[in-house]
Amino acid sequence: MNNLDSSRISRSKFWQYFIVYFVIKLFFLMAFKIAVSSGYDGVALLIPIFIAELFFIIFCVKRLHDINRSGWNCLWLLIPIIGWLIIIVWCGGTKGDVGENQYGTDPLQPSPPVMPKSKE
Repeated sequence: MNNLDSSRISRSKFWQYFIVYFVIKLFFLMAFKIAVSSGYDGVALLIPIFIAELFFIIFCVKRLHDINRSGWNCLWLLIPIIGWLIIIVWCGGTKGDVGENQYGTDPLQPSPPVMPKSKE
């Protein structure tokens, strides 16, 4: 996860993060449902789901920055089905800006080589 410090991520990174997010969320939702139906209090299982949601929002913001949109567009996620579809289409299907934009450098452009310091 070397992109946590960057303001932009590529579509492929977004899909990688989305798959991990989806698997984690699905696992803990199923565990929560099993715990509750068995008579246990499954509130502790909601904590990893909440953390996964926070990371998903972070990666959506980074992806929206790559297509030169504001992170405030993540508020679409509050609209149950339509909002999620809008975000998935934007983040997962829209090609990012080529070159630098107001949110940072292009994640697909190679970074300049770092020259080692000479020993003097």
